[in-house]
Parts: sequence; structure tokens; C-alpha cells
Amino acid sequence: ALYAPPEVFLGQSVAKMLPPALAKTTLKYLDQAVKTKKVVTYEYQLPMDGETLDYEARVNGVNPDEIIVIVRDITDRKKAERNLRHSEERYHALSNLVPVGIFRTDPEGSTVFVNPAWCQISGMSPDEALGDGWLKAVHPDDLEGLRNRWYKSTLSSAGSNADYRFVHADGSVTWVI
Repeated sequence: ALYAPPEVFLGQSVAKMLPPALAKTTLKYLDQAVKTKKVVTYEYQLPMDGETLDYEARVNGVNPDEIIVIVRDITDRKKAERNLRHSEERYHALSNLVPVGIFRTDPEGSTVFVNPAWCQISGMSPDEALGDGWLKAVHPDDLEGLRNRWYKSTLSSAGSNADYRFVHADGSVTWVI
């Protein structure tokens, strides 16, 4: 069973209740909380019924004879974090391989990501493009109208289409849509 009644744990030492490595870690944090008189938080995993569960423990060393430990199951949160990380890794891997320019912005319209194809098309490095930096490569004749449409569509969360030109450092021009 995943859970046991409190009576199973009463009177038991940490060393008897937990696997050896986790017991050692837990005792270290208990000692730290008592010595610093601060709440110490740590995460750990326990295998239970064929799956690994994630926990967060908050240790409050009230005094050497009284230590309060609050344990919370954070398995769902950790799974969501792992899934998000894997999704982001897949997104970046795919966006680095496709032959089209891809960029991502924050809700205010500030650029937070560009892929290698976008850099080749614009003639800019990723660092140069971030924030509003990408506007520096836009042809001067296209800049004001593009900037106005861009921020207007961003603020209204509307889609937008635009034809404009990037001017590279060597003076060459690339049309984009």
C-alpha cells in the first residue's frame, strides 16, 4: 500500500523508516534545521508499489528535542515539470532543424527566441535579435509601419501578416513574409 497509518511510524527512528541514503540525508537536514533555527526544505524520491514518488520535506528545528517535519507529495508537480522540460527540448530541437525562420515573443511582443534559420534570413545573431533588437535589421522604409502593426497586433492578441525587408550588414536585402 502507498500509505500506512500513523501508528506504524510512532516510536520509530529515521534510520528504520527510510532507506539508508535517504535516512542519512534526512538526518543531515534535521541537524541543519536545529543548528540554524531556520526552516530547511529539501526534495527526495521514494519507490513505492512499482513507481517513484516525489516528496518535499520542510524541517523546522524548534529545539534539539522537538523537530517538526511536514512532508508533501509533489509527484504531480514534478511530472508536469519534466513533461514541460521535455516538450521545450523537443520544440528547440525541431525549430533548430527546420529550414524556416521561427521566432517567439512574450505577451508584450518582445522577442525571446529565434532559430538558426531566422538568423540566416535576418543576418542577425540570436543575441542581436532579442527584445526589439530584430527591428534594427528591418529596412528603414518598412520600419515604422511594421513596428506599428506589430505592436498593435500583439496588444490585441490578433494574428498579423507583413511583407518587409531585412538589410544585412553587407547591404544585401532579404524579403520576408
